[in-house]
Amino acid sequence: MRARKFDLVKVKEMFTIYMNWRKEQIVDDIENYDFSEQLSVKEIYPHSYHKTDKYGRPIYIELISQCNIDEVLKRSNEERMMRYYIKEYERSLKYRFDACGIKAGKIIEQSLTIICAKDLGISVITGKTKKFMKIASDVGQNYYPEMLGNMYIINAGFFFSAVWTIARAFLDEKTAKKVSVLGSDYLKELKNHIDLENLPKALGGTCDCKDIKGGCFYSDIGPWNPNGGLTLKYSEEIFWKVK
Repeated sequence: MRARKFDLVKVKEMFTIYMNWRKEQIVDDIENYDFSEQLSVKEIYPHSYHKTDKYGRPIYIELISQCNIDEVLKRSNEERMMRYYIKEYERSLKYRFDACGIKAGKIIEQSLTIICAKDLGISVITGKTKKFMKIASDVGQNYYPEMLGNMYIINAGFFFSAVWTIARAFLDEKTAKKVSVLGSDYLKELKNHIDLENLPKALGGTCDCKDIKGGCFYSDIGPWNPNGGLTLKYSEEIFWKVK
């Protein structure tokens, strides 16, 4: 409803497409999808849910600037990556948001996203990089709207900032307002929303998740997974233990 500004005709159309898509993708069974290459992919594509912001929302971090697209697609493929993203969105809906809400004592239904764009150049709008980024963005925009609370694109250079200035004009105003493009001095803004102990050292925080093999970008740590680590099997049993 919010994504379509309560226009009931558009809401019905979007919801119908969404329900048909869930059936086609067998989303109700997505928890059983075995993304066996996850550890291998994380080696060359650092990303993870990592603790919460000051409002109790889960933080998602992605170092897209360190992502080796060619190697990712050798270790996986576009179809498998898309199903992996779907699985993670479903886990947020079913586990992360509720667990964060229980800890915060209020409804949590959105996340805070940090994308590191350091050294990203023209590849962001061309070729495989553009196509790869589109996989995740399409899943989110088309089937999981309004789950994004805020997005901070950090370490954005001149080229990326210029591209964003153009791209912003084509976005819905509400969505565009959620996205902030920051340079290398991003930390002074992030500190307004995130405690430094909840931010990885790689981004200027104090957390290194030293007890988790691989560190922060292998952690998936937060109220939904208090001890962190990718071996957690998300299930109703685990969720009720968190409750």
